[in-house]
Amino acid sequence: GTAKAKGNNVMDPETDAAPPKGVTFASLNTVSGRDWCGKVGDTVWFKGLCGGLPDGSELVYGCKGKVTRLEPDMVAVHFQGLHFNLRCCRSDISATEPQSELCGGWHVNDIA
Repeated sequence: GTAKAKGNNVMDPETDAAPPKGVTFASLNTVSGRDWCGKVGDTVWFKGLCGGLPDGSELVYGCKGKVTRLEPDMVAVHFQGLHFNLRCCRSDISATEPQSELCGGWHVNDIA
């Protein structure tokens, strides 16, 4: 397959193109109208699925970061503790810090 360059290192893959390299996370936040909308430089918090990254680091719920790049449906964010910018869905970040208490009495950073 092929992919057409759109400029600024953004690729527009055709249907038979190989998936883009990098790490992406599936979204738990499917409610439309609640996607983050802001600008480069904004502080945001991660509210998507948590997961390990290829370098051994981990992205966790409530992690704070700064937006470094905007795309129509995705953003790049430099989260605390990571040595790179991570591309994620707008629905997986929030302009406000998530509540520290979760369902079932769990709290952010609790370990099962």
